[in-house]
Amino acid sequence: MPFSVPLPKMGHKHTRERRLHCDTLSGKSSRTIEKFTAFERQADVLVDEKNFKKADRKLRKALTCLFEIHGKYTPHPDVAKIQTKLGYVQEKLHDKRKSLHYLERALLTWRQLNSNYLDDPDDKIAYLITDLCRCWRKFGDNEKAVEYGEDAVTMREQLFSSHRNSQTCLSLAYAHYNLGKSYCYPQGDLRKALEHLKRASWCLDEISHHSLFSNKLRDETPMIRFKAKVYTSIGECHKDCGELVLAMNYTKLAFQLFKIVHGANSTHRDITTVLQLMVVIERRVKREVMKR
Repeated sequence: MPFSVPLPKMGHKHTRERRLHCDTLSGKSSRTIEKFTAFERQADVLVDEKNFKKADRKLRKALTCLFEIHGKYTPHPDVAKIQTKLGYVQEKLHDKRKSLHYLERALLTWRQLNSNYLDDPDDKIAYLITDLCRCWRKFGDNEKAVEYGEDAVTMREQLFSSHRNSQTCLSLAYAHYNLGKSYCYPQGDLRKALEHLKRASWCLDEISHHSLFSNKLRDETPMIRFKAKVYTSIGECHKDCGELVLAMNYTKLAFQLFKIVHGANSTHRDITTVLQLMVVIERRVKREVMKR
């Protein structure tokens, strides 16, 4: 995924979800259950290997098994998870229609599930809304992306208010980042883009410095890279607004963070992209100086 909350892995994270899973599967064909488990495991391995065509086939077979177990029109957490994975795989296969179809179906499935069986239904719904925002933006419909992005930010702010920790703060940062990026298009509102991108930056600063967050993230490298991406986007927005000094300042900050992640001599795409942006800004600055 270009950038998003991590794709859900196999298994059931929460106790009540596990109980729902076991209660629902009891008395069903053990062979079908085993087939589903095998297909999902195989798909996860194929995704890691970037063999998305084969992963798609395995996930479709896994979904068919779930329909045999639970019924085609019965919402279930496993169905939503497989639909989410199919949306991700179809995105990698560049099939816009199918990717959005599966993500929309997964969102509908989570919304249909009885919240009594789930520990955090709002978190899963907010995750999918954030991902739909990102996908609509990637596929070129920024207005639709903004619509989903606004909903995602609202949900994430509510979740952060009730559960203030590093993970809810990071998820809020993702939501603001995706919404900010969604406003960055020719007819978009660059001021709103900057507002949300800087809110994402604030969230990341909170995780790094706020004493309330005792549960720090285990691996901070992805967060550092994310912060660099946020700074890059802020720099781009300031450039497009003609605020070249601010644009260069944020771009340099991004460059320093990318060097921490990839190494000072790396030719990683992150670093080459930000260097190209710095060149564009420097040229704009020189043109402005020559006009005076």
